[in-house]
Amino acid sequence: MQNSTDAVCELCGEEIPNARLSAIPGVKTCVACQQKVESGEGGELAQFGDSEPREVVSPVQVEGGLIRKGDWSSNLMTLSATSGEIQTLITGGREREASQIVKQMPLEAQAAIVALNPEPEQILSLTDMGEDGKPRYSQQVVSLLPTETIANMVAVRPDEKVYNSALVQAMSPETFRRAVEETLDPIDEQRLRGKVSWEWMEAVASIDDPNRASELLRGCDLELLEDALIDRMKGRDVNKVAGGVSVFRFFSGDAAGAVFPSHFVGGGSFGNVLDALFDAAPDLIRLVIRRAWERSQNDDDEVKPKPEKAPDTESVADPRMVDEDADLSLWKRGE
Repeated sequence: MQNSTDAVCELCGEEIPNARLSAIPGVKTCVACQQKVESGEGGELAQFGDSEPREVVSPVQVEGGLIRKGDWSSNLMTLSATSGEIQTLITGGREREASQIVKQMPLEAQAAIVALNPEPEQILSLTDMGEDGKPRYSQQVVSLLPTETIANMVAVRPDEKVYNSALVQAMSPETFRRAVEETLDPIDEQRLRGKVSWEWMEAVASIDDPNRASELLRGCDLELLEDALIDRMKGRDVNKVAGGVSVFRFFSGDAAGAVFPSHFVGGGSFGNVLDALFDAAPDLIRLVIRRAWERSQNDDDEVKPKPEKAPDTESVADPRMVDEDADLSLWKRGE
């Protein structure tokens, strides 16, 4: 399989020009980001990003009657027929035979078969075998799947917080970043962007592997992670002491300790997801939360004075979060 591999800046994700790569072999940042780092403007952003240039793998694409990926291509009708044959074997209880056929195909063809089948998860589970002899997803095949296929498979029942954690875990950081960026790219409205971005964070929190979760989160653009929290941070007061702990101090870059975010935001779904992500990448999540709060303040049309008493809203900072964050948060209490 031939991959489309480009060196990209580990801070902004933009492609590094060949001239710069030739002049400075192994360089990991573009000129603009390197200037920010050297001038001190990069700040904490320089701590995050990939340690090596990312390998960008493009997915299979439909072009007319063909499915293409780089130099590889196949007739759409032929692949559809093969997909039907494999589905017939599965229906007849002959999964082993179906798996053998799938694994003998080029990786691009496997990804195409998955994308074309009405039961993509069923086909994808035939692409690899775990040490325990059970079917699992091939990370190489997952990297070639179109974003629409990945998103539909990951979001099993997002309204019920049910995600395909096995698929999330099978995604490389590059594939995850592509999926997040391409699902958010056509969305301009902030609240909807926040909802979709938050669902991706919930999906990462659903995997039982903090190390893998950390890799996926650190491969993402920080602003996309912040989008998930902006609306949720509005009305929060980081300039208070909650449970004897300074909220702002906890979310500062040099903070340490075993206190989890739910200590401040409550034990509802919001706090539980943040705790899982914090367990995977505490330094990153501290930064994302703090920057999302700062952006939420900048997004306000005007700064309203805080009333001395607000008994009707004291327990809920944002009415839109009532159902998800039912537990009373220390962040929402007085000192």
